[in-house]
Amino acid sequence: MAQNQVILQFRFATFGDSMLRKMNLLRHQKRFCDVTVRINQLEVPGHKVVFAAGSSFLRDQFILQQDSREVQISMIQEAEVGRQLLLSCYTGQLEFPELELVHYLTVASFLQMGHIVEQCTQALNKFIKPQAPQQLEVDVEMRRENREEGLSSQALKEQERSQVRTVHQEEEEEEEEEQVEEHNSSDDDDDDDDDDDVIIQPKSPLQMLDRRPRQGVVESDITIVKVESVSDVAENSITGHFPTSPPAALHSPEPQHSLINSTVDSRSSEMAVPPGMAGYPLSPPPPSSPAEKHIGFQRNYDKPLQCPSTVETGAAMSGSKGCCQRCLHYVFDYETAKTLVIPSIGVGFVFRFTQFLVVLYVVGYVCVMSKGYQDTDSVISTLTTKVKGLAFTNVSDMEPRFWDVADFVMPPQSDHSFFVLTNMVITPNQIQSHCPELPNPSTICKDDCDCTVGYADPRRNGIQTGLCENYSTTVRTCDVLSWCPLEIDTKLPERALLAAAENFTVLIKNSVTYPKFNVHKKNIFQHINSSYLKRCEFNRATDPDCPIFRLKNIATEAGEDFQDMAVKGGVLGIVIDWSCDLDLWSGPCNPKYTFRRLDNKNPVNNVAPGFNFRFAKYYKTPDGKETRTLIKAFGIRFDVIVHGTAGRFGIVPTIVNLGAALSFLSLVPIVADWFMLTCTRKSDIYSKHKVTYLSEDAENEPTVLQGTTYGTTD
Repeated sequence: MAQNQVILQFRFATFGDSMLRKMNLLRHQKRFCDVTVRINQLEVPGHKVVFAAGSSFLRDQFILQQDSREVQISMIQEAEVGRQLLLSCYTGQLEFPELELVHYLTVASFLQMGHIVEQCTQALNKFIKPQAPQQLEVDVEMRRENREEGLSSQALKEQERSQVRTVHQEEEEEEEEEQVEEHNSSDDDDDDDDDDDVIIQPKSPLQMLDRRPRQGVVESDITIVKVESVSDVAENSITGHFPTSPPAALHSPEPQHSLINSTVDSRSSEMAVPPGMAGYPLSPPPPSSPAEKHIGFQRNYDKPLQCPSTVETGAAMSGSKGCCQRCLHYVFDYETAKTLVIPSIGVGFVFRFTQFLVVLYVVGYVCVMSKGYQDTDSVISTLTTKVKGLAFTNVSDMEPRFWDVADFVMPPQSDHSFFVLTNMVITPNQIQSHCPELPNPSTICKDDCDCTVGYADPRRNGIQTGLCENYSTTVRTCDVLSWCPLEIDTKLPERALLAAAENFTVLIKNSVTYPKFNVHKKNIFQHINSSYLKRCEFNRATDPDCPIFRLKNIATEAGEDFQDMAVKGGVLGIVIDWSCDLDLWSGPCNPKYTFRRLDNKNPVNNVAPGFNFRFAKYYKTPDGKETRTLIKAFGIRFDVIVHGTAGRFGIVPTIVNLGAALSFLSLVPIVADWFMLTCTRKSDIYSKHKVTYLSEDAENEPTVLQGTTYGTTD
């Protein structure tokens, strides 16, 4: 039965393109992208499987860095070209300007994208392929006649070299054959005069440029033309002979001593004479007699041959000499400023006004406001605090109680801060036992199956025992092992329990040191004694030197209501600024007090407001059981922040800052020159006489500007 099965085979012609389009859409949406290719500073996110399929280089990088989600490529200078090549892995298309073909070929070779390298190479071959392949033809008939006349082998070689010519266009073959026949006839006459040399007059360069391209050859193709050097062509046009280099030299990989010009014929009718051909005669030279040809040819052979390396050595020596002269001029030439007096009110006003702005900046900002002449040092501080106050509470939830400093200040001492208790939730007589958990969606149960033995939720109050107990007549919750009875912190008093804390006072003793200047200061001045401290209280208008502060006044200057903060607590900052000027002519160095609220008070998103913590007081009952009273304390924490910088005159910062500020004076002539050369009516005259070049051979002073004043009075 299996033999009779028909195999169905489906081929989806556009499935690959459809998949790539979908993956490219996912790449645009940045979904499922598992790699980012960073080309210099340009990021290209994508999928490893697509990049690895399109680039062998990236495939190897992914294998070497399997866990990395980023591949760095820093050797490609054209980052945008690399990005376009990577995106072509998704689209299967690549479009770029013709002039950037070499860039794309280079980057594709680096990324090892073979399919793109192949296409770019084919496109590049189209533009660098010669317009017509150079073909070397030898006049066979001429060689046969020369053999019949019994020429020597050496003369035959010279004759064969002289007969070598390059055919560029098929349409000129007939013309070339006629010239060869005429030349053969002239050679027969020369043979009668015992002249065995064959002379071929080369075509003029202008004739070569006047040739039209062959039909069927695209005008935009790149044509590679072999042209002799200017001096050789000019000499050959007079003497009438070709260079005697063998034909094999055309294909030699070694550099030839001839000029190779690559010319792009975009429009044959608008072709200009290439560089290097300007020395050619505008018309072909007049024909010479055979005797003159022979004399010119013999003269060339009588000259001693000059090695090309000798010519190159001479050119190199000449270039080195010119380079040395330029270096000597750069080292020993002297440039001096030249004064140009311009009696112009406009230019003079701009010059003086710019000077005034610079001086105003130096004096007003650098010296007066920023005190740039001073050396500075930061403050080192130490402080202590002492809170005093009494309170009495009589509420229904607890018995009447008297409160002193030991009750509401905790801890008694801390670094640069103190805490004052203002409100609380008290849970008395807790013992280690088990009791029903507080009602909550995670603790409400119907039977024991809803409770797990040993389960502890950090957000709840104890460890479950596995029993479901009655919390009330209507609600059952899981039984827990904890301190029972459990705390119910939702019963927070709406008015602060210790509302009288607003009348408490705090004494702040602060001492500071500036070690660089060996200066010591403190906020309790010399004129303050113990009797003054007992009756003073800080007031910014009447008593700014007193170091004793009332808590209500601190909250008021911070822009807060003490009673509102006392319900749920908060954090207030007492900022002491010891920024002092220690110069002899300056005033006394006194602290400056400011107050602000430090915690975030957001009336819109007021989540977890205030400041609170829990503590417990432990004791034992007469029967020996450990009991505690749990207190959730709400209050205000006061942070004392001390900062400051002292300054004193110093010679080093004065010189440094003054020199840096006065350097702006160098901008004044630049601004004035710019205004003079661009915004005045006679700017052309000013620019003409602004700079004068004086040669080394000048014996007298230049007559420019001598005894003459240029300018305007506008």
